[in-house]
Amino acid sequence: MITGTRRIIALATALFALQFSAAAAAESAHPIAAPVEQSASGGPALWQVSDKDTTIYLFGTIHFLPGDVDWFSGPIESALKSSNEIVTELDPRDAQRLSGLMQQTAFLPEDQILREMLSPDDRKKYEELLITLGIPIEQFDRYKPWAAGLTLSVLMTKRAGFDPDKGAEEVVETHRSPNARRGALETVDFQVDLFAGLPEAQQIAYLNQVVETAPTLKEDLTAMLKDWLNGDADSLGELINSADGDPALNRRMLTDRNVIWSGWIKDRLRKPGTVFIAVGAGHLAGKGSVIEQLRKRGIRSKRVN
Repeated sequence: MITGTRRIIALATALFALQFSAAAAAESAHPIAAPVEQSASGGPALWQVSDKDTTIYLFGTIHFLPGDVDWFSGPIESALKSSNEIVTELDPRDAQRLSGLMQQTAFLPEDQILREMLSPDDRKKYEELLITLGIPIEQFDRYKPWAAGLTLSVLMTKRAGFDPDKGAEEVVETHRSPNARRGALETVDFQVDLFAGLPEAQQIAYLNQVVETAPTLKEDLTAMLKDWLNGDADSLGELINSADGDPALNRRMLTDRNVIWSGWIKDRLRKPGTVFIAVGAGHLAGKGSVIEQLRKRGIRSKRVN
């Protein structure tokens, strides 16, 4: 089940802004420390795409990190500080609207209850997980399945010792040049709709996957973090693109967005400058990744870390 778990993690961490919002709404417990063996290699992967007057760095992030992880140095630090434009999935200023959007989209009609939407077996597993977590079983009855699944995923990630305030995006934002232009690949409305726009059956399937993979979440997060710190993009790609999981959900959350982002990068190469793009690591690894989509467009990328 480890590959399935990591696929879910990768899909969830692709939406860091939603996670911040859900975490703020749900978490009240203190995180448990998650010891991670520090990498002795060159650190997380970094790619470069360039032409005669434009350089674009592509950096894959993890949006939740333990507080004791030290990764910002060397080529990554140099690339960020040399860039006059910083681009992430969302502009942090736009992310401030998330709370309001979640309030508008995350809740069921008054005549519906989440637990009654689940099969008897799935409901039993769901309630057992809430009891294990010390959460009242009716806590998320008003939530749509996608919102309950996302909130539980974030809650458990934080309890495993992975902190959104220590995520790679926070480090990028702190250390970027104050004079660098700030850009984004998507809007907050688009990211919310990635989950809110799912058919009900897919929402329930997502919630059930979160419940099913909960027992090994901490172990799998730690393993995925180790791959990231080692810069092992091939391993990450293999995990994310394993045969299990919902292909339609994978296309919606990862592949379709990668196609759009590769088009953005191709267009950006027409203008001079140095750009640092930081997106979830799952988007830059393996089959269907941004790197592969760029190759299909005739654009070569080079690993520089």
